Amino acid sequence: MKLAIIGSTGMLGQALVSEARKHSCQVTGIARSSADYCLDITDNEKLKMVLDSIKADVVVNCAALTSLAVCENDPGRAYLVNARAVALMAEI
Repeated sequence: MKLAIIGSTGMLGQALVSEARKHSCQVTGIARSSADYCLDITDNEKLKMVLDSIKADVVVNCAALTSLAVCENDPGRAYLVNARAVALMAEI
């Protein structure tokens, strides 16, 4: 099985990558840095291009702004990361 894990360098993402590899899954990590594909998930075109090129059987999104303070201080960014990017992933 081919998995694409978005947010692969975060705590949850790292755990999922590790477990998936233990079960012989082919894993592609996507994150802002230190991953197979480095990108900002709010870049709609690049996100679509990467997901289209990977052709994963399953896409798991572990990327999110989790700090309430950050979300309250920048609701536009919170929307782009926590809602819009997820909607685009669903469309793809």
